Amino acid sequence: MAATMVAGIFFSVLLGNRLNSQFTDISRLSAEAVFARAEERATAERLTIARDLHDSLAKSIHGIRMLAESLDSSLGAENHPDAPLSHTLLEAADEASREARLVLDGLRSGGDEDIIGALVEEATRWGARTGLSVTVNRGDSDTPLPCSTEAMWQLQRILGEILANIERHAHATSVDLSIFHDDSCFRLDVRDNGIGFREDVKDLYREGHYGLAGLRERSETLNGAFSIDSPSEPTAGTRVRLRVPITSLHSASDKEKIV
Repeated sequence: MAATMVAGIFFSVLLGNRLNSQFTDISRLSAEAVFARAEERATAERLTIARDLHDSLAKSIHGIRMLAESLDSSLGAENHPDAPLSHTLLEAADEASREARLVLDGLRSGGDEDIIGALVEEATRWGARTGLSVTVNRGDSDTPLPCSTEAMWQLQRILGEILANIERHAHATSVDLSIFHDDSCFRLDVRDNGIGFREDVKDLYREGHYGLAGLRERSETLNGAFSIDSPSEPTAGTRVRLRVPITSLHSASDKEKIV
C-alpha cells in the first residue's frame, strides 16, 4: 500500500513537471509568434512609409539639390558676390539629401543586416562624394555582424554626423575608420588629420556645438560610451570613439535567444 502511494506521488510530481515544462514551452512559442507577427506588421508599415517618402519628400529634396547645384555652378562661373551663399545652399541640400537617404535606408531595412558592411558602405560613399581619402580597418574578420533595425539606424546616424563634422569643420584630407567587435563589445573609431577643436571639448558638449550632445544621446540609447580626443596641436586631428555592448545591437527577441 505504501509503495503504491509513493509511486502515485512520484508519477504525479513527474507529470506535474512535464506539464509545467510544456506550459512554459507553449508560453514561449506564443510570445515568439506574437513578436514575429508584430515584426511583420512593422516591416510592412516601414516599407509603406518608405515608398511614400521616396515618392514625395525624397524627390522634392532631390529637385531642390539639382536647382542648388545649377545655381552654384552659374554664380561660381561668373564670380558673383553671392557665389559663397549659393555654395552654402548646395551644401545644405546635400545634407538634406543624405539625411533623407539614411531615413529611407533605415525604413527599408528589415533588421539583422550586417552593421559593419553598412557603415563601411556609408563611409565609402561619403569619401567618394567629398574627395577625401577614407581608409577602413575592420580587423581580421570579414564575418557579417547582424544588427537590429533600431541599432542600425542609430549607428548610421552617429557615423553620418561624425563624417559631416569632418567635412564641415576639420579641413582634413584623410579619415581612418576602424570597426572591431568581440563577444561583448562593438567598437567604432574615426580619426581625421584635420585641425582639431580649438575649444575645450567639455565646453562644446555643454554648449551643444557640432551636434555632440546628439551624438552622446544616440550612443546612450545603445548603452554605449562616446568620447572625443582632439589635441591642441595643428594638424593633430580628432579621434572619435564609440563603444557599444554587443547585446545592444540585437532586437528584443534576439536578446532572449542570447540569454
